[in-house]
Amino acid sequence: DRAKQLKRYRHYPTQKRSWLEWFEKNKSKLRRDEGAVLSGEGDSAHCHAGAMAYAILASEELDNGWEHTKLPNGRRAVRDPEGESLHLLTPPNLEESKSVIALDATPTMPQWRLLLGDRLQRERLLSQEERQIYIQDVQNLRFIQTTPSTKPYSNSTGKYVTQEFDVTLFDGIKSSEGQSPALITTKTAFGLYEKEGVESIISERNHYGNLKGSNEFSETRLGIVAGSTHYGDPYIEKWAALHGESAKRKENTEGMNVDFGSMGNEILYGFRELEVLQAAMRFGRDGRGATIYVHTAAFPAWVPVKKRLSRAAVDCWSSGMRQILAVLKVSQNTSWKSGEVANQVEITRRQVRDHLNKLVRYGYLDRHQEGRGHVWIDVALDQIRERGHVDFSATIE
Repeated sequence: DRAKQLKRYRHYPTQKRSWLEWFEKNKSKLRRDEGAVLSGEGDSAHCHAGAMAYAILASEELDNGWEHTKLPNGRRAVRDPEGESLHLLTPPNLEESKSVIALDATPTMPQWRLLLGDRLQRERLLSQEERQIYIQDVQNLRFIQTTPSTKPYSNSTGKYVTQEFDVTLFDGIKSSEGQSPALITTKTAFGLYEKEGVESIISERNHYGNLKGSNEFSETRLGIVAGSTHYGDPYIEKWAALHGESAKRKENTEGMNVDFGSMGNEILYGFRELEVLQAAMRFGRDGRGATIYVHTAAFPAWVPVKKRLSRAAVDCWSSGMRQILAVLKVSQNTSWKSGEVANQVEITRRQVRDHLNKLVRYGYLDRHQEGRGHVWIDVALDQIRERGHVDFSATIE
């Protein structure tokens, strides 16, 4: 196709120079041209055809296979290694501006400089300590982190979503806080949560990508942000390529230890940690405070976190445990022998004892020795949640 022909011309200096000189003399061809499309010059007409042709001719290949081009009119273009897509970035025209002020509470500086130029100077309005005071004492926000895992939930397949675990956690939060939380997550994750009946637990919900400028949760006092955004490695590679730099995931790195190199990591931080923070700060924006459970480790380290739960904090009931709970709840008794329970379930006696001992550890049952066996006594069976047990005292430093 024509793109492949243009790419071949790059290997013939004379032809390449001839084409680039033509574009230098006809710079208007690099501008957006709606007329070519509106005039009906065939189905293949494109308003950016000139810029695209120049980008392919003049591009430089980066170490990871992406191609990068700086166009004469200040635009930048990148092309993926397979050559199936070409992206054009057009900075705003600020030639008539005397000065420009950019405001961003969570800026990713490489992105800002890509749009506004390297002359952009960064001025912090608040020190790190002042930002922490603002979050804790002015906005009255209380963050609780519920997992040491990244939980990249923007994957369209839902591969990394632990829906049963998560909904059990949400149910525990509702029980502990005495009210239904609001939920912010990805569209993919919410689709899986729906199958677990999450709508009976939460009060309202929204998703990443639909929060810009939103005050929907400004008076919401209890919120959950579940999962982090990650749009795939090519997304990071593309933005690094727009800077003219090669970003590639280093082998055997993943989760919070994933490494795309200096530029790639900074871009990832902006699209992941800072997106999570922006979502979390949607709650209680009226200054009257909120408690926000952050269900991802992708959260800026400088943000004050009240508590961090360990992985052991959530225990989803297994099929065997559900059988035992059904037996105990149906019974009119307040105490049981092991054999009485074992005779009514489809698991081994040893598994029955293990599950009953777990209920003792969690404080739902007590036990005492009777002969060579045990008697299990109801202490708080009425407080057992249907989905599992959540221990908010199981924390990590």
